[in-house]
Amino acid sequence: MTKLDTLRTNLLNMSREEQLEALRKIRDDRKQNKMPAVKERKAREATSAVTTLLGSLTPEQAAEILKALQGEGS
Repeated sequence: MTKLDTLRTNLLNMSREEQLEALRKIRDDRKQNKMPAVKERKAREATSAVTTLLGSLTPEQAAEILKALQGEGS
């Protein structure tokens, strides 16, 4: 299973509220400066990529990607 397949699978299991909460957590962690510079850059890139993808995916696909991204940040 590819990384994208994993992302899709995970996002399908996430509610819209969980998706928004994942994005809020990324934003809040950055505001509190809890992330080192490299992790910050990667989170910013991932957030940008997800935002771009959200515009072209079904809600189920978008949820899957966000959930996978949330899991990778752990």
